Amino acid sequence: MEPLARRTINNSVFNMLGWAWATVLSIVATRYIVQGLGREGYGILTLALSTIGYFAILDMGLNTAAIKFIAEYHAKQDPDSLNKVIWTTLVVFSLVGCIGSALAIGLINTIGLEIFQIKDAPIEEVEFIFYVVAIGLPLNLLVGALSSIPNALQRYDISNLLAIGITTTSTLVTLALLALGYGLKSIVLLQLVVTIVSFIPHIYVAKRLIPELTIRPTFAWDILKRLSSFGIFTLSSRVGAMLLFQFDRLMIGILLGASFVTYYVVPFSLSVQLHRIVVKIAGVLFPVSSALSSVGRIKELGQLYAKAIKVTLTISTFVCVTLVVFSYAILEIWIDQPFAETSWLTLVVLALGWYFISISVVATIFLDGFGKPHLIAFATLCTSVINVLGITLLVPQYGINGAAITTLLYLHTLALMYYVENNLLELNSWLLIRDIYLKIWSAGIIVGVASYYLLLPQVFNLLTLFTAVGLSAALYLALIFILKVFDNDERELALKYLTRLMFMKRVGELS
Repeated sequence: MEPLARRTINNSVFNMLGWAWATVLSIVATRYIVQGLGREGYGILTLALSTIGYFAILDMGLNTAAIKFIAEYHAKQDPDSLNKVIWTTLVVFSLVGCIGSALAIGLINTIGLEIFQIKDAPIEEVEFIFYVVAIGLPLNLLVGALSSIPNALQRYDISNLLAIGITTTSTLVTLALLALGYGLKSIVLLQLVVTIVSFIPHIYVAKRLIPELTIRPTFAWDILKRLSSFGIFTLSSRVGAMLLFQFDRLMIGILLGASFVTYYVVPFSLSVQLHRIVVKIAGVLFPVSSALSSVGRIKELGQLYAKAIKVTLTISTFVCVTLVVFSYAILEIWIDQPFAETSWLTLVVLALGWYFISISVVATIFLDGFGKPHLIAFATLCTSVINVLGITLLVPQYGINGAAITTLLYLHTLALMYYVENNLLELNSWLLIRDIYLKIWSAGIIVGVASYYLLLPQVFNLLTLFTAVGLSAALYLALIFILKVFDNDERELALKYLTRLMFMKRVGELS
């Protein structure tokens, strides 16, 4: 296997491992956290994170820009510029983080938190939660900047191990505190402490990966100008992403109440994995597509794109079918029956919405690689407008299902795919639909119908749910094989990928 393909597969493997661990941990922990905090308490925590999260846009998109230029200067062996990029980013994040924290606290004091329909929790406790989350804003920005260093150097093994360690520690201590009878105040203070402590491993890793990194802060206006010129388009995408991920829960909190935020966020956290799994698998293609496009290797890029579409669509289609068919059973077993009765349809709609959103992820990554972030920014702007209008109009009419329906309206992202496939990669979209999409969708529909009529009636508990999903997965893989979605070389590559995913023995293999 060529070094580029081997490195790309390894990076994707570690991304998948990190995603899988975080997802399983979240699924296991969410039930106990919701029960420990209560419907309203969990909703309050979500509202605090969502509200304060908006102020993270003050980073001006520099995080993504930093990844690009750290990779560039490291490849050029330019330690002076490398130090300037890292320290300029850290200095700016420190400043804007403090400004954002002050603005958030000022906004809380000015507007008040009565806009959220909070019925049981004392307003003083709610204010405390929001204040602590606001104080953590600059710290989270700085940790995010440091975590971008291993990603920039394509050391996804290290970045995922860091994330796994921090997330696992935070989750286990959270569950322990809830078991001991502590409440929401203790949980948010814990998150703040974890963020502070996480500086230690991130600084250690940064210094080990870049020995030339100095401890003396520097600031360079010319570097900031370069970072900003690239980051401004990323900022537009970030704003759109924040509207996509957070505006819905804020409006639900205002219009329906904090408890309904929980009824929405729990199925949202499941369905959004359709998007995240594709990002994790295909995200490693950004530096690869950037490198190949810079030297005009369009044919190789086209082949890489087609393979990425096959892999991501095959996985996301099965996940979507599973969430749609077993939606009620999943929520009933995971949380409880009253919760399932309220949120099962929301999960179905969200699963379909995020599935169609995830289809365009690979094209978006290739656009970034071709150096066209302005097109992504424009598409994100369209998404933001649709999202705001859709939620504003549909939530009062249809409740949490109205917010879910909005995710089905982002059809303009299909235009990005057409442009990438036909204009940049010189492929034929209709051939891709015939040879890839229709085959995978046929397999998904057959499995969905069979699972609904034959397997779903047999699901009564966790064991029968896992058994049913396992049987549907076996049928799905058999259909994928029969329909010849993957050729022989691709099946061999997929086998190597799965082998690495299951039996990866040491981190150093990535070097």
